[in-house]
Amino acid sequence: MTAIDVIHKKVFDHLLERRHKAKEQGEDFFFTIEVPNRYGVPYYLEDEIGDKAILNVLFYGKWAHSLFAYLIVNEFGKVFLMGEFEEHYKIEVSEVSSQLQRYFSNNFDYDNDRKVRHVHGQSVMGSFNYVREILQPAEVIGKIDYFLNELKPDIDALIKPIKTDEFSYFFFDQNQFEEYLKTEPYYNAPVITAKRNLRLKALRVQDFRGIKQTVIDNLPESARWIVLTGENGYGKTSVLQAIAAGLYGNYDESGQRLVPEAAFVGVEYYANGKVVETNSRTPRHESASRKLSNELATYGSARLQVSASVTRSMIEERLPTTYHLFNSDGLLLNVEQLLKDTYRFNERFHQQLINLFKTLIPQLTDIRIDVIDELPDIRYVEQDKTGTPLSDGLSFSQLAAGFRSIIAMIGDMVYRLSTKQKVENVSDLQGIVLIDELELHLHPTYQKLLPEVLTRQFPHLQFIVSTHSPIPLLGIPKDAGVVLLHVSRSEETGIVVERLDVDFSVLTPNAILSSPIFGFNDLIPESKPDDRMIQPEDTYAEVEAGRELRQTINQFLSPEREAELLELIREK
Repeated sequence: MTAIDVIHKKVFDHLLERRHKAKEQGEDFFFTIEVPNRYGVPYYLEDEIGDKAILNVLFYGKWAHSLFAYLIVNEFGKVFLMGEFEEHYKIEVSEVSSQLQRYFSNNFDYDNDRKVRHVHGQSVMGSFNYVREILQPAEVIGKIDYFLNELKPDIDALIKPIKTDEFSYFFFDQNQFEEYLKTEPYYNAPVITAKRNLRLKALRVQDFRGIKQTVIDNLPESARWIVLTGENGYGKTSVLQAIAAGLYGNYDESGQRLVPEAAFVGVEYYANGKVVETNSRTPRHESASRKLSNELATYGSARLQVSASVTRSMIEERLPTTYHLFNSDGLLLNVEQLLKDTYRFNERFHQQLINLFKTLIPQLTDIRIDVIDELPDIRYVEQDKTGTPLSDGLSFSQLAAGFRSIIAMIGDMVYRLSTKQKVENVSDLQGIVLIDELELHLHPTYQKLLPEVLTRQFPHLQFIVSTHSPIPLLGIPKDAGVVLLHVSRSEETGIVVERLDVDFSVLTPNAILSSPIFGFNDLIPESKPDDRMIQPEDTYAEVEAGRELRQTINQFLSPEREAELLELIREK
């Protein structure tokens, strides 16, 4: 790509993002970007631009009519504000033109603003041309935002009297904008996902990341949770990666190959009751419609690093759907950007996000946005068990690792899926979510709470997770439907997946640990003294009650009473 191509893509992505936000707020925002030939540079800008490539960025109307104001951007990132006005036979238009001339003359006159530099101004035969260079900020997107945030509102107010049906030919409309998008080289039309319930039905894998051959078949459509267990290094991550590659395809968005050419990964999944089948050897043109490009999220075990702010169009390009599960250096989408955007443009969705995080983390009493030097700053307010705030608010980096893990992962999931699915509510998100080591960084309280809240808050998502802890199983609601898969490994067989039939709903954590789910039978503490018995009580409260009862008995039972009691026992 040439320098002007890079700027073109960057400017288009940014303006399209601004349009998305404007639409969320119920406002119109139209634009076009045109690439004129070398003769398209106005003669009075030749000294400033020379023969360098430029873009014309229009916000009001086409070249055939009065332009009011537009921007010229050159390949070095210089941004020029152009004002072009003509007298008109309609008095309303002429009045607006006169006001715009005064605005440009009075507000940008001869270097009286460090952010805008006077370049040119002239009046010839009823035509008026003004050129100002926007100097700050240094980056081209910042200059465009300066125009959109600081200058364009003034211009919009001046032209408001002719924003009527009578003069509609001066301005872009929806049809013209859609026609422009058809010719825009950097526009990828969004795919609106049809409403459908998705559930994994089967997985067949051969010669993939330690899996020589394994089959998981006939998984029930009712299963909201599929839980993988097994010792470290036995292949749970490989199984999750196989599922992800089967659902998404052989390559991620960045071109990284997920399934080696010699391997085979095939999946079947339910989509609204119908079975869809695809595998790594299905031709690309056939598999494209079957992969879950808009309804999949995947997470590896490193979930504390979040990205800088990104736009919608950058999500797939820089943070592919499957990257985090396949790579240890994966970043998560920064949900704070979504919080800031919805704070400004979608208050309802913003409040849903805050309520979601407060439900996931009851210790959070509020998520507050403070505006400091005109920039939003997010603060997380924690409370103690009495409901008393513990501080005035912490930044994300100051939160405990467990809280950051929950906010980062669930925030990425909502951000990623909501940008691809046209939903009004967080609870409307649909798809399949894969999570390696669900319990990571979490206290047992949150290990149990997390699956409980996810099940309730996201009724159209299926979660396929691995865990080393029995506690998350305790939090899965009884009506959610659970499939247990145990992963083992040997040199002869490679990684093998076995479906378990264990009803854990009536088992305590110790019983779950010693069951085939985890196969952990060494439950006796190494520190146990030889002269003491293991206490079999199920809860520590029962242990304490037993200790108090023994103390009471010992206080009551003097040597004489003990002898008397033994004599009564002998007589019986």
